[in-house]
Amino acid sequence: MIKTPTLLLATACLAFAGLTTSAQAGPQIGLGPAVVFGNDDTSLGLDLEAGFSSRTQQVGSFIGANLLYAGLDRDVFANGINTSADVDYFVLQGIFRLLIPVTSDGSLSIYGEGGLGATQVKAQLDRVSRSADDWVFTYSVGAGIDYAFNEVAGLRAGYHYIGLDRVNAFGSPVSDGNLSAIKVGLLLRF
Repeated sequence: MIKTPTLLLATACLAFAGLTTSAQAGPQIGLGPAVVFGNDDTSLGLDLEAGFSSRTQQVGSFIGANLLYAGLDRDVFANGINTSADVDYFVLQGIFRLLIPVTSDGSLSIYGEGGLGATQVKAQLDRVSRSADDWVFTYSVGAGIDYAFNEVAGLRAGYHYIGLDRVNAFGSPVSDGNLSAIKVGLLLRF
C-alpha cells in the first residue's frame, strides 16, 4: 500500500522533472535570517536551504533541504517551582517550492511551498541544571515572493507555518506544537 507522503513526494518529483527542461536549472543555496514566533515569544533565527532549482518564464520550482534554527523562552512549572526554559528548535525538512512568475521577464515570482521532516526540541531550565530534548515530526506550508536579480543571485521573503507535535519536559509543556516564521534569504544559483 502506498502511503500518502510517498505519493506526494513522487508527484512532486515528477512535476519537478517536467520543469527542468529550461536553460536555468541547477544547484541553489539560500541563507538568511528568520523571525520566529512561538511559545508566546519571538526570536531571531537562522534559515539555510540547499537543493536544485529550475526556472522558465512560465513556472519555476525548487526541491531540496531546509534547516531552521531558533531559540525561544517558555514559562514552565517544574519540580514544584515556576521558572522558565530556554527552548531551541532545529527544524530539518525536505521541501518543494513552486514559483509562478508575475513579471514578463520572470524576475519576480510568488511562491508556495510545503515540507516534511523532523524537529529536535531542546529545553534547558533556567534555575535548575536540567535539560531535555526530543525529536518530533514536522510539516510546513509557506508562501512569499522570490526576486531574481540575475541568473545567479536572488532574494526570497515569505511567511511559513511550521506544525510539530507538542513537547513535554519536566512535567510541563515546553512547546505548544507550532511555530510561525517570517524568512528572508539571499539565494545563489550555480
